[in-house]
Formats: sequence, C-alpha cells, structure tokens
Amino acid sequence: MSEKEQTTGKIRFQFSCIDAPQVDIPKPEEKTVSGKKMVYFGADNKFPDHMLEYYDDCATLQAIINGLTDYICGAGMQEPGKADMKVDNEGGTLMELVKKCTADYNIFGAFSVNVLRNEFKEISELIYLDVRRVRLDEDGTHAYYQKSWDKYSKTNRVYPIFKASAADNNSVFYYKSPKSRGLYGLPMWSSVLKDVQTSIEISKFHLHSILNNFAPSAIVNYNNGVPTEEQQKEFETLLNKKFSGSENASRLLVSFNDNKEAAVTIERLSEDNFDKKYEALAKSVKENIFIAFRAHPQLFGADPERQGFNGVEYVQSFSLFKTTVVSPLQGEIESAFAKLGDKYAFKLNEFEVTIPDTTTGEEATI
Repeated sequence: MSEKEQTTGKIRFQFSCIDAPQVDIPKPEEKTVSGKKMVYFGADNKFPDHMLEYYDDCATLQAIINGLTDYICGAGMQEPGKADMKVDNEGGTLMELVKKCTADYNIFGAFSVNVLRNEFKEISELIYLDVRRVRLDEDGTHAYYQKSWDKYSKTNRVYPIFKASAADNNSVFYYKSPKSRGLYGLPMWSSVLKDVQTSIEISKFHLHSILNNFAPSAIVNYNNGVPTEEQQKEFETLLNKKFSGSENASRLLVSFNDNKEAAVTIERLSEDNFDKKYEALAKSVKENIFIAFRAHPQLFGADPERQGFNGVEYVQSFSLFKTTVVSPLQGEIESAFAKLGDKYAFKLNEFEVTIPDTTTGEEATI
C-alpha cells in the first residue's frame, strides 16, 4: 500500500472497465434528403448492402434462399425454347436472367432489369441490373444507378422507369414485392433481421471461443507487485500469444517464481453455462428464420433434432410449402416479366420431388 493510500484509507485496484458493445441493426427506412430527388434506402442509403451481408454471413438464411430459388426456377419453363431465348448481346438467356432476378427477389424483395430499345422502339435487350445499386425518386418515375452508394460518391446515372406505353431507348424495370408498402421492396425475411444478426453473432462467439480458448476461462494474477503499464501490456501480449488459440487448448502453463509467496496464481472463471444458453438461443433464432419463410427445416436439408422425415411427412410438408410459398412466388415472377411484353412472358414448371416412403416402400411425387 502506498503512503498516499495509507493516509487517505483508499486503495487503488488495477481493473479495466469494458463497455458493452452497442448493436446497430440496419432498418429499412426510406429517407428524403433536402436538395435531392432520390429517396435514400436506409439511414446510410446502403440497406440492400446490409441485406446481402446477412445473406453471405448467415448459413441458415443462405440455405433457405438458395433452396427457394431452386424450387421456383429449377424445373424450367413450360414453353419449348423460351428458356434459351437470347436477351442480350452477351448471349445471356431468358432463363439465366430469370434465375438472377429470382435470387434478388428472395434476398431483397425486388429486382431490376435494364431495358434497351432499338431504332424501331422495340425491346432489343434485357440486361440484369444489380438491384442493390438502384434507387428511386419519390414519384417512382426515375431510377438512379451507382456502383457504390457511399457518402463520397457524387455522380450517378439517371434512367426513366420502364413503361410499356413509353418508348424510352434506355430505361430501368424495377419490380418489388406486392406486399411491400414503401417505395422499395422488402423480402419475406425482413421481419427477422434481429434473428439473422443474432445467428451471425452466435457463429462469431463460437469461433472466438476457439481462437481465444485461454482468455475467457481464467485470470492470471502476478503477486509480486504491480508492473508499469508498458510491462502489463507486454505480459498480456506474450501470454495471449503463447497460450491462446485452438492449438493451445491443452498446453501447460509453467511459472518460474522466486518463492511461494511470489507465485503466479490462476483462477478459473465460471462460464455461467454460456454454451447451453447459446445453444438454446441458436435453436430459437433458427426457428424464427424458418417461420418467416413459412418453411420446415427438413425441406432445406436442416434437421437440428435429427428426427428424420418419412415420405408421407415430406410430401405433406412440401405440398403445403409449394402451395403457400413457391407457387405464389412463381406467379409474381411470371407477372413481372409479362409486363415487358408477350415476347418475354412465360410459365414456370412446378418443381417436383420423388420421395420413397420408408414405411410402405412406395414412391410419392410432389
């Protein structure tokens, strides 16, 4: 105890206070900015970019969206030759364009196409346009395109919104979900943004638990005086470097001391059953994500309880999912492209699956 501490009766403790991190969940707010006709999508005008990050980082969400896209487009088109019709000068086909637009529709709740007309005012090309990079004006009459919507960008391209009755040489066809009430589209899973973010953070927690195996489970006390701040940082760096990480999980800690009184002590921290809490939380958020899509996990290869599915159960589950989700989405995609004219109108085949029933040995087709 120092002389000052003896006279004042106060003792200094060497502790650091760590602030709890603030979680910022992106919101799909539409914001008008003074002096600009364009309507921002998200506080930073980059809400679709955040949606793509969620899709990239959340395995459950990505599996559902990829599977749903396959269910919608996987069986092809009913009209012979329509799927292979060339729609741009690069040789892209109508089916390829539809698949890209369907994937965007499932991720963002909207998709966009650049429509070009020839000298006869006929549609000559349909070019896929990344809907993340498209913004609209308040009246919905013009589209703004830019590769990256950050605060440093100053220029963007402006296109008229496609109208069948108009004859614009270069326009943008923007289609959003009929369920979206705002200017921009929102996907089916917009109600579970927090659950998706939680799922991502749980994965990070488990990764960091492995990479920092030593740090969260014990306190190392040096009992031979308080070193300088620079020495403290050096000790901490060396300790973490030598004993942290998955490869060091079982390594022994060796301490060299002048005597027992100056020995290093290690105290284990109670983990408060974090693993069980995270396991229960992971199950809950995964269920919420599947609920948003009105889907059963087994339809996308996810069986967390490992209970399995017999043929009859699968048929019943997929039949319901196809009726309530897949078929309506197919209808929306078909309706969207029909707006471009009869040449680009099509009907998607229903996706069918043949499943052997383990109880009867018979096959069931849905």
